[in-house]
Amino acid sequence: MQQRRSVVPETFPSVKHVKGKWLNNRAENSHIIVRERERKMKRFKSTSQAQTFLDRFEFIRTYFKPKQHLMVSSNGGRSMLGRIRTVILDEIHAVVGNKRGSLLISAVDRLVPLCGEFQRIALSATVKPEGVVAGFVGGFTIDRDEADPRYTPREVKRCGSSRQHQDLIHVRIPDAVMTRDSARSVWDDLADPFRQTIQNNRSTIIFTNSRRLCEKLAFLINADQPDPIAYAHHGSLSKELRLEVEQRLKKGDLKAIVATASLELGIDIGSLDHVILVQSPPSLSSAVQRIGRSGHGVGEVSRATLVPTHATDSLTAAVLAEAVMARDIEPVRPIECPLDVLAQVVVSMTGEQSWNVNLLFNELRASYPFRGLRCQAFDLVVDMLAGRYAATRIPALRPKIAFDRLDNTVTIRKGALLTL
Repeated sequence: MQQRRSVVPETFPSVKHVKGKWLNNRAENSHIIVRERERKMKRFKSTSQAQTFLDRFEFIRTYFKPKQHLMVSSNGGRSMLGRIRTVILDEIHAVVGNKRGSLLISAVDRLVPLCGEFQRIALSATVKPEGVVAGFVGGFTIDRDEADPRYTPREVKRCGSSRQHQDLIHVRIPDAVMTRDSARSVWDDLADPFRQTIQNNRSTIIFTNSRRLCEKLAFLINADQPDPIAYAHHGSLSKELRLEVEQRLKKGDLKAIVATASLELGIDIGSLDHVILVQSPPSLSSAVQRIGRSGHGVGEVSRATLVPTHATDSLTAAVLAEAVMARDIEPVRPIECPLDVLAQVVVSMTGEQSWNVNLLFNELRASYPFRGLRCQAFDLVVDMLAGRYAATRIPALRPKIAFDRLDNTVTIRKGALLTL
């Protein structure tokens, strides 16, 4: 069963979705949606245009990058984010288990002192275990007593659909793999069946695990055809070209796309009839996401074909098909206390204001990845940022903060924010 799960604190008003826009009953409310894929943000031609946007915005959509942590540190970013009431984290499973997720959720937690408590919504179809992800998104409230702070997990409501989503999965082993004939090319044997599948459906996506294979299959499928019937789609292509391919498939002008993970998450390409997975995906959650691109509607059936290209891959595909049907995806675990991320967060927080070291330590531990942070590790990171290893003449170890040990405060050094 494929479910769209959300992680929502219970004590905030719901947000309505009307004609593609997130709205709320109060005009001054602001909503920010943070996506895991990287995109370039729109630039304003003048400061007056930017200020007009800051004064009138109700909705922000941003694709998270590490440098966007600086939005909470800059005066312009803080004035824009001070009215946030809702944060939506889409495809949360893609970042929970890596350092980008730690950096992302620490940026979200930094909004609390700025604008107070707000609603947090996390969306994913492949979340496991739900309790861990809920704790990661919710974080902790803190009783800001410097001597003895108390941390309380935020109340989180887990929502999931009870509707059963049906999958129809086939495993097709090419003849070259079955006969173990090394003289035959498995790719030549796949081109004709892929063309037949494409002709039998209105729209098809063929997923591969590499850009090289993506281009190769697109070339073989289009060989000897009067007009191209499949276009390649991967991260090495320009944004404009990828968007054109997506729109052509959505409008019905194109029957197939050969893609990498660039189309695995969330991009709107309309209704899909069939998905082909060439070689087993790197994870079960990735397979569920790819297969779920077909039949992506209420009551529809997701149809997919797994195509292994060697003997070992055949066993993997058989196990993967059974696991996908049972939704037995692998659990995800957040990274505990990543010290390189901690260094970035400390620099960006000191760029906002000067901090008492004890209060800074207490504030950091309110974020789920740093809930178990120890004083010794924190002190070592602060000493490193203050220039403990500056004598090594390594540029990355130049002092970035000033540590006043008499007042027990840390302050940003000039130009340090630019190094993030």
